[in-house]
Amino acid sequence: MEMLIERRPYMHIIKVITGVRRCGKSTLLEMFADELRKTVTEEQIQFYNFEDPDIFSIGDYKQIYDHIKVKLVPGKMNYIFLDEVRIPFLKEL
Repeated sequence: MEMLIERRPYMHIIKVITGVRRCGKSTLLEMFADELRKTVTEEQIQFYNFEDPDIFSIGDYKQIYDHIKVKLVPGKMNYIFLDEVRIPFLKEL
């Protein structure tokens, strides 16, 4: 008996880019975002660089999470880019 599983393309896709220092990971993220800008609105793209000290003016990880949720465009695919996320930031989890 065959069982069919309905799959919706591009739903809940998480991409992780890893590599040695200075190999172009951030540049690659920017290129992905630039490519998306050709087909979606700017509001559907959120880009956060955790090397930028201004990110922490939003607050701790819970407040950043809430900030991201508030900016989501309802009824449309949203794209969240998190650059330079480090373990010390995540230790609060």
